[in-house]
Amino acid sequence: MDRTRNHSKHYQYKFEEEPMCTGYMGEIFKYKPDKPDTIKNKEDELAARKLAILRETLTERQLEVANMTMMGYSQQEIAMQLGVHQSTIARCLGGHIISSGMERAGQRYGGIRSKIIKSLENDEEYTLLEKELYDMVESWKEQVGLI
Repeated sequence: MDRTRNHSKHYQYKFEEEPMCTGYMGEIFKYKPDKPDTIKNKEDELAARKLAILRETLTERQLEVANMTMMGYSQQEIAMQLGVHQSTIARCLGGHIISSGMERAGQRYGGIRSKIIKSLENDEEYTLLEKELYDMVESWKEQVGLI
C-alpha cells in the first residue's frame, strides 16, 4: 500500500501564508518602482525589531522550526531533519486544541503563530514602527501615482 499520498507536504500550508501582522507587511504591488532609502531603512528597522521580538519570545526549537518553515520546508521535511514526528511540528506551529470545557472547546493555545502575533501586537515599539512605515509608504505611493 502506497502511503506517500498522505504526506503532509502535499497539503500543509506555508508559515508565511498566514498574516503575521496587519498593515503594510502583507501588501504586494503589481508595479514596483524603486522605493526611497528612507522606506528601505524603515523596513530594515522593522525587520530588526521583529527578529528581536522573535528571539525574546520563542524557544530555540521554535526558532529553528519557524526558520525552516519560512525557508519553504514542509512539516514532514522539518520533522525528518529534526528527528520528530510531523504532528509534533504541526503542534509546534499551530499550538494545541482544547478538547474539553464548554466555552473553550475547539480553541487553540500555544504555538509559534499565536506567540508571534500576540508578541507583535503587544510590542509598542513594533506597532509604532509599523505605523510609521505604513504612513511613509502611503505618502510615497501618492507621490509616485500608485494610488
